[in-house]
Amino acid sequence: MLFPADLGLTRRESHLPALAVALDPEALLTRLRQAMPDLNATDVQLAYVRYKPGTSCLVGGHLHAAGEVTPFHVTAFRPGSLKVAAQEKVRAATGQAPLVLDGGLLVYTPFPFDRKLRTLPLLADPRTRRRLLARVLPDLPHLHGAEVSMLRYKPERRFVAGLNVDGQPAALLKHYEARAYEPARDAAGRFSSRGALRVPTLLGRSTSRRVLVTEWLPGRDLRRALPDPDLDLAAVQELGRALAKLHSRNPRRLSGLRETTGDQPLKAAAAAVTAVLPSLSLQARRLSRQLTRALAQVDTPRTAIHGDFSAEQVLVGQHGVALVDFDAAACGDPDSDLGSFIARLHWDVLEVTLTSARAGAVRDALLGGYGAARPSWTPGQLPVHVAAHLLRLAPLPFRQRLPDWPERTGALLELASELLAQRKGAL
Repeated sequence: MLFPADLGLTRRESHLPALAVALDPEALLTRLRQAMPDLNATDVQLAYVRYKPGTSCLVGGHLHAAGEVTPFHVTAFRPGSLKVAAQEKVRAATGQAPLVLDGGLLVYTPFPFDRKLRTLPLLADPRTRRRLLARVLPDLPHLHGAEVSMLRYKPERRFVAGLNVDGQPAALLKHYEARAYEPARDAAGRFSSRGALRVPTLLGRSTSRRVLVTEWLPGRDLRRALPDPDLDLAAVQELGRALAKLHSRNPRRLSGLRETTGDQPLKAAAAAVTAVLPSLSLQARRLSRQLTRALAQVDTPRTAIHGDFSAEQVLVGQHGVALVDFDAAACGDPDSDLGSFIARLHWDVLEVTLTSARAGAVRDALLGGYGAARPSWTPGQLPVHVAAHLLRLAPLPFRQRLPDWPERTGALLELASELLAQRKGAL
């Protein structure tokens, strides 16, 4: 059944006739049962959407069938845009490749097949996986026979998995689509543990397969740990000091890091909101322009930054804190990392996974540790960065298929507008 707000979107989107099926778990399950009656499918859960207005819409999720849960994605296309013959040729050659439905309006792709992550079938097969890991990690034979445990998967974007030996995680593997691999490769290995800063070591890579392997760092995901009242916020203060250490790295010694892209992420976020909620178009686009002007007035020395900093990218444990996932590392304004982290705290409050009081305490602990390590730093323009990242988060409720995605989107825009209006003293 479609969410009420999805009905308006599917009616407006005349170029993608199969969009209503792709976004509706019940309709999609019916269509898959008709096309594959022997599959014994019992349920479909949708979790990820990538929508290109007038062009295509990719929807990822999990299929429950024959007692197993399998990742999959479907893509709704414009009429005539898909080369059906080519897809069917691939299917005939592999025996289980993408299934073309409705004359090419909808394509179902089961895991591990992925037209942009073509190494996935090699990782799924123990024999080809062993050969691949031997090439990527020639000096680490104990990892060649490792099992793969999926952690995160964004179809046609990125696959993240643990490499397990004797049932225990021993390394982390990432496989990227072509455009994402190069910046991730350039950032990998350019940061090293130093003092309060602890980061994973790069163990191996394959450019032809677009695979990176890093060491496995133990610890709890900080985002999941934050609601726990037993978590000592001294760990968050330590995180602030670690981030300050990262920002103290001279970017000239990190040649190859990309530069942040200015106002482009803000424009893209506003456009994404406009595409799914035209009623919020004016607010989103106005906010994008205001934030672009405000950020242009910020004169802060550019440093090496994490680029996607949040509690999800932090591990806490007996060995202290560790920063992970440097795929978006860049040279930019260090306050952007702090703004990203605080914006995600606001998101968790909206999701009711964190109370406002707890989020405020976490924020204060982070900034306290950061300020102690960088005495010259002041939070004067930080609210602008928080507001910018809230706007960048605004498309996520729709992309993550949250039932109340219009309300969540509006709440993020309102909060960003309030922070931008208040500026000083508001976080």
